[in-house]
Amino acid sequence: MDKNRLSESEHLVEVTAELSEALNLHFYSTATAKKVRNKYLMRLALKEKGLKVPNFMEILDHDALNAVESQIAFPAVLKPINGYSSINVKRIDSINQLSDTLKTSNKKNSSDGWGMGIENSYIIEEYIDGLEYSVESVVFNDKIIHLGVTSKFKNKEPYFEEIGQLVPAKIDEQLKQGLYNIAEQGIKALNLTNCATHTEILNSSQGLVIVEIGGRLAGDKIPYLVNLSSGIDMSLLTAYAAIKNPCPVINQVKNKVSYIAYFVPDKKQTIEKVVNQAPEIKNLIEFEFWGEVGQTIAPPPEQYFCRIGHAIVVGDGYEECNKRIREVIKWISDETGISLEDVSFLKNN
Repeated sequence: MDKNRLSESEHLVEVTAELSEALNLHFYSTATAKKVRNKYLMRLALKEKGLKVPNFMEILDHDALNAVESQIAFPAVLKPINGYSSINVKRIDSINQLSDTLKTSNKKNSSDGWGMGIENSYIIEEYIDGLEYSVESVVFNDKIIHLGVTSKFKNKEPYFEEIGQLVPAKIDEQLKQGLYNIAEQGIKALNLTNCATHTEILNSSQGLVIVEIGGRLAGDKIPYLVNLSSGIDMSLLTAYAAIKNPCPVINQVKNKVSYIAYFVPDKKQTIEKVVNQAPEIKNLIEFEFWGEVGQTIAPPPEQYFCRIGHAIVVGDGYEECNKRIREVIKWISDETGISLEDVSFLKNN
């Protein structure tokens, strides 16, 4: 039997690491898996290696609020300690708001809707300004291969759910190399090996700041966007890394721009009409609509991760992709009357 094991699910990373250690299979250690899944332990490990991370502290219960004001400046960001997909992540502007938010959150069912629980313990960290990017990489033993940078677009604060992702990010070479360098330092700090990684970084007024690192392929359809833009198959490369094959020759055979936009409501509303087919729009290569007649949809905090579909466009340039995605959103609104978030990434074009 090949001695390999990989996990591309955030929920199963620790289980996969435990199984791999017990059976002497190729994966990163259980100690690393715990750091990857626990935002507090991850930040401690990154900070110990000298990487810039937001100032942070752990909140295990309501009594911890007494220490927050002396350690964390507001505004700040509250996150479930083992969370994902920005569920229950919120900007907090005062100690009173933090207290109220914790009381409310701890009364809610913290399931994500997929049967996976989110713990009622949190970290709170300083709010960092700037645009967020992610570096998509694969680690072959100790060799780190960076395959691209993704721009990540969020809904309106105080929430941080992703509504669009762009590959490659519209950045210059200097910033790209800076992001690669920070990602590489973070991957080494966590001892991630034989896996894909997804490193989220803010380009802020304080410089490049690591948000967190996933020891797996990026979520949503980012690996597919990488493939559409460059021709590089991240899933295949991750499988090679998991079985400890030597890193193959990687050739970029495409030079395209790809963008995924998620259909998310900009206000609470009830769906009265749906669409059953994709619009005829140039360069639209994937379209899915999941909304149902009679379904009530709303942005956070009433509903988290409220996506009713998505569209992927591919083009030769950023302006072209931006134009096409605007056409898609307008078509949906015209056909259904649903009011959606503006998911264009070039707002003035």
